[in-house]
Amino acid sequence: MATNLTSVVGLPPGWKREESLKQSGLSSGKTEVYYVSPGGRKLRNRVELQRALGDRYDLSNFDWRTGRQTASMLRQSVELVRGHPDSRRNDLQHGPKDRPRQLFYHKRFDNLRACDPDTGEPSPEIGLPKHLQPAGGGPVTGTDQLVLSVADCLSSVGGGHSGAVAVVGQQNCKAFEKNPHVSVNPDQPLVRYHLVSDDEVRQQEAVVREARRRLALALRLFKAGREASAA
Repeated sequence: MATNLTSVVGLPPGWKREESLKQSGLSSGKTEVYYVSPGGRKLRNRVELQRALGDRYDLSNFDWRTGRQTASMLRQSVELVRGHPDSRRNDLQHGPKDRPRQLFYHKRFDNLRACDPDTGEPSPEIGLPKHLQPAGGGPVTGTDQLVLSVADCLSSVGGGHSGAVAVVGQQNCKAFEKNPHVSVNPDQPLVRYHLVSDDEVRQQEAVVREARRRLALALRLFKAGREASAA
């Protein structure tokens, strides 16, 4: 039996490839390939070779006959290092995990209104300012539902769904009218795009201050009336 011992490109340094040509018997003329470890151990199949190398080396693309990687002539056996300290990342940060939102869920509150617990009378309807118009299209078109969508977005600013996104309404109203279920922005109220100016903010602040003044006056009159009745 003639043998030829050569180095192996696809294995770590020190490994040898032995090619034996049988010259007699039923297998005369056939070539058998073995691999010899640096310690002199002869391995006869891929299972023994993988067991000798361990899990650090990937032999999935290793050609037993040629001793090379079949995927690429330049690709060598890859040493797999598991649990290496340099491969661990501690600086990865995940974004906020917001719960999914159901589109147009405000429709469920249609014709529902808060009532006075003492009299049972429904609270007066809250209307939208004239400059806030419905975005058009979609199942949510009632005034109560639109007010609820605006209030929901305003309460979510700084946390919840909208985060720090400014509340400006639906910007692409044409696409919203054609296909509201696809074009809707769930983080914005169901009204047309409107950017609040500084003058409008100042006017609203004046309205709030006047309402607080009237409330404080009413509380003083109520307190004075109770003291007079007690006297």
